[in-house]
Amino acid sequence: MAEKDENLHTFQYEAITPGGNRIKGSRARMVAYNKEVVRRELIDQGFIPISITQINPKGLNRSLGSSGPTRLKMRTNLLAAFTRQLHELLRAGIPAPRALTSLAEEAPSPALQELCLDLSTKITAGSSMAECFGQYPRAFNDIYCAYLGAGERTGSIVEATSRLAKLLERQAKMRSKIISVATYPILVGGIILLLMIGIMVFLVPQFANVYDSFDAELPGPTQTLINISQKIPLYLAVGAGTVFLSRMQYKRGVKKSKKFAILADRVKYRLPMFGKLIHRVALYRWSTTFAGSLEAGLPQTQALEIAAAASGSNWIKTLTPGFIDAITAGRPLSSLVSEHGRLFPPQMRTMINTGEASGELPRLLESVSDSMDAEIEAMVATMGSKIEVFLLLFLASSVGAILVVLYLPILSLASSVGKSLT
Repeated sequence: MAEKDENLHTFQYEAITPGGNRIKGSRARMVAYNKEVVRRELIDQGFIPISITQINPKGLNRSLGSSGPTRLKMRTNLLAAFTRQLHELLRAGIPAPRALTSLAEEAPSPALQELCLDLSTKITAGSSMAECFGQYPRAFNDIYCAYLGAGERTGSIVEATSRLAKLLERQAKMRSKIISVATYPILVGGIILLLMIGIMVFLVPQFANVYDSFDAELPGPTQTLINISQKIPLYLAVGAGTVFLSRMQYKRGVKKSKKFAILADRVKYRLPMFGKLIHRVALYRWSTTFAGSLEAGLPQTQALEIAAAASGSNWIKTLTPGFIDAITAGRPLSSLVSEHGRLFPPQMRTMINTGEASGELPRLLESVSDSMDAEIEAMVATMGSKIEVFLLLFLASSVGAILVVLYLPILSLASSVGKSLT
C-alpha cells in the first residue's frame, strides 16, 4: 500500500447530483490537495457544488471507525450485485470514478456509500482500481483484486468485471443452496435439543419427586436418568467447552501439520450424507474460480493459488504450493491431479488433461463446474427428505426411550402387585 501524501486533505462537501438529489454527510467526502481540486472534480462528474469544507484528521478517523468503509464486509450476494452494476456502468462507457459515484447514490447503507465515494476519489487521484479496492480487504478479497489487476494490465477491465460478476453470482447461488440444506436440520436439530433438555430439566425431576414418596429402590436405568437430569447444566458446560477446545485444536492442527489437514478433509469427505456434498462444493468452487482466473488473463500459478483459497478445502490448499512448484518446473497440471485420485474425480482429471492438450482448459473447467452444479442441485433436492426422516426417527426413539425408562418403576410396581394378588 502506498504511503499517504501529507499534502492531501479530506474535504466535506454538499452538492446536487446529476439525478437532482442532494448529497451530504459522511458519504460526501473527498481526498484532494485543495478545495479547487474538489470543486473541479465534482463539476467533471456532473455535480453542482454547494459547499466545500476541510475536516481535520480526527474527524476522519472517527468516521472510518467500526461503521466506516474500512470495516465494511459485504456478503457474496451484495458483492455480486455491486459488481454486476459496476460492470454495466463500465460497459456503457462511464469512467470508473463516475460509475462508483453513481453506485454511491443507490447504495443501501451509508458505509457502502462512503466506500464508493472513497474509491472514486482515490481512482481520480491516479491510483489503479486494484490498488484502491485492495485497501478494503474486508469488502474485496484477494480474488477480487486479482481480477481487477489482470483486467487493468490487459486493458480489458470491462470483461474482467463481467467474469468477476459471473463468478460471484455463481458463488452466491451455491451459497443459497448450501444454506437451504443446512437451515432445516439446524433448526429442527435445535428444537429437538431444546425439547430433550426441557424433558430432562423439568419432566424427569417431577417423576423423581413422585418416586421418592414410594421409598423404594428404583430400577438402574431410571436412577441413572434421574442422576443425569440433576447434572444437566454441568454436562452442557462441559460439552460447550469440549466443542470450543476441539475447534481450536482442529484449526491449530490444520495450520501446523499438512498431514493433519489432508487427513481431516479425507474424514470430512467420507461423512455420511454430507461428506460427498462438502467434497463436491469444494471442487465446484475450485474449478469455477480457476477457470475464471485463467479467462481473466492470470498466470496459471496465480490462478491455482486463488482457486485454492476460494475452494475452502484444506486438502487443496496444502497441495497447491507443490503444484505451483511443479508447474514452474515444467510439469503439466493433468499429471499432478492424476496423483491425487481421491481428491479429484475421474471426470475432472479427464477434462483437465483434454483442456491442456487442446489449449481450452478454461472452457472445459467451466463444463466440469456446470456438471458439478447439476450434481449438487440433485443432492440438495434429495437430501432434505432424508434428513427429515432421520431427525423424526431420532426424536421418536429418544423421547420414547426416556418415557420407557421413566415408567419402569410403575411397570415394576404393577408387576409386583399382580404377583402378590396371585
